[in-house]
Amino acid sequence: MRLWIFLPLLLAACGKAHAPKPQRHDKPTYAYPQVNPEARKAAEVLRRYYDRIEAGDYDAAYALRTAGGADKPRFVANFRAYESYHAELGAAGGPATQGDFDYVEVPVMTTGRFVGGKPFGTSGRVMLRRARTGTDRRWYVLAL
Repeated sequence: MRLWIFLPLLLAACGKAHAPKPQRHDKPTYAYPQVNPEARKAAEVLRRYYDRIEAGDYDAAYALRTAGGADKPRFVANFRAYESYHAELGAAGGPATQGDFDYVEVPVMTTGRFVGGKPFGTSGRVMLRRARTGTDRRWYVLAL
């Protein structure tokens, strides 16, 4: 039997068995370096918003929203319908200026399960806004 024929295959198999496994990140870092730095900052606020929702800290998530939209008790009640909730963010676009505000738009895909186990998934875009002047120049999730 000619072992020299099988030796390269054996060595290749041994090398694969010891190859390092890719690291898994539960919360990936923002993967779009070409995005405008201000748009990236807005997307980081949105990531914190969804992280708080996923953790069930609805008060903290609500604090990252602009005024308007659902009041706080209704906002909290809406998320109590979910057993699990997860959001993946795409590349932020902008900022765009309109009047006294800057706006950034971020594509978002949400997945999870309703209480009772029924899965859901949806995608769309979320807008963030910040004032161009004044003392509070933080990004906020635009509440509609």
